[in-house]
Amino acid sequence: MTAPPAIRASRSPRRWLVGIVSAYNTERTWSILDELFAIAEETSKSPAQVALNWLLQRPGVTAPIIGARNMEQLENNLARAAGR
Repeated sequence: MTAPPAIRASRSPRRWLVGIVSAYNTERTWSILDELFAIAEETSKSPAQVALNWLLQRPGVTAPIIGARNMEQLENNLARAAGR
């Protein structure tokens, strides 16, 4: 995966987002995303499930906050939480 050539946030009326997006638009971020998608493909899980699994294994994390925008995303995240 490579960084997109232009970021829509730069044209957003919410210009404060540009700084946040720019801070994470790094080679390290794109390398992590490449690995995330590779693991998801290897395990036949969604990238969100892989990320939640990683997060739930971190010391001190007791209740990750998920940001589902629709029922499909919620069900996908809950399937990971239920260990499926």
